[in-house]
Amino acid sequence: MFLVTGGSGFIGSQIVKSLLAKGKKVVVYDRGLPKAHLLAPVEDRIERVKGDLTEWETLLGAIRDHEVEAIVHLAYYRDIVEQAKQPLRATRINCLGFHHVLEAARLAGVKRVIWASSTAVYGLPELYTEPVNEDAPCQPITLYGACKVYDEYLAQHYSREFGLETIGLRPAIVYGEGRWYSGHSSFARDLFVNAVTGQPSVVHEADKRVNWIYVHDVAQAFVKACFVDRVVHCVFNLHGQVATIRDAVGVIMELIPAARMEIHGGGKESGPAGLDWSRARKELGYEPAFGLRRGISQYLEILQREKRK
Repeated sequence: MFLVTGGSGFIGSQIVKSLLAKGKKVVVYDRGLPKAHLLAPVEDRIERVKGDLTEWETLLGAIRDHEVEAIVHLAYYRDIVEQAKQPLRATRINCLGFHHVLEAARLAGVKRVIWASSTAVYGLPELYTEPVNEDAPCQPITLYGACKVYDEYLAQHYSREFGLETIGLRPAIVYGEGRWYSGHSSFARDLFVNAVTGQPSVVHEADKRVNWIYVHDVAQAFVKACFVDRVVHCVFNLHGQVATIRDAVGVIMELIPAARMEIHGGGKESGPAGLDWSRARKELGYEPAFGLRRGISQYLEILQREKRK
């Protein structure tokens, strides 16, 4: 049995469906947020537990009651801007909540925890020579990134001290089917949704480089991490395709010529875009299947189908 925290969300729902496709049993642990419809096609095939990461007894009980063998941890305080204003809430969810996951896993005898770190652990791009590998120093510029750094340390502590297998994956900017929020990287949703719905988009920082990674590739990486026999390392970069926002707009305009895009140049990356992902390829067997054009094309087709419903 796999327990997926945040399993009703953008990335989590794709992982849940991928695990079910492999014939695995899944229990979804989350707060019952309004995007539960992402699992509608498989709702009758999953177990659900409504709970918060800070609810220690509920979480531990869910793991023990369902005899969970592995945990995929996606639940997080996602809004980078908002959590800077709410640091206590952010650290309770992002740090204490993840600590609850690891401790519950240890007490319940769970074999492995696969969890979402982020490229937000890195600092400003001028600090690095690209491509940047996982051993590069972490110098986050946001509370979100700082929490991820703490979580990486904590996960490695549980591996060293208690033998709990932990695998942390660092995706970059994730876009694609099911992304319902705009957030800090609003372009990763709004450009596509606006193009399909006929709303205008004002594109700022169009020359900023982005490591675009399609949601199905991220889900593939998590599922591979669930079943790999063993790994040497605990943390892995996930790569998609590095392209500017202007490049993405160009693909959208090719596919939807009527899209209304007002483009403004300039823009600076908040972290390195070029990542060394050879570790994920070697140890997890990860290989991204979606280049930017293929990912955008599929995403727009899905949004257009949803609009016609």
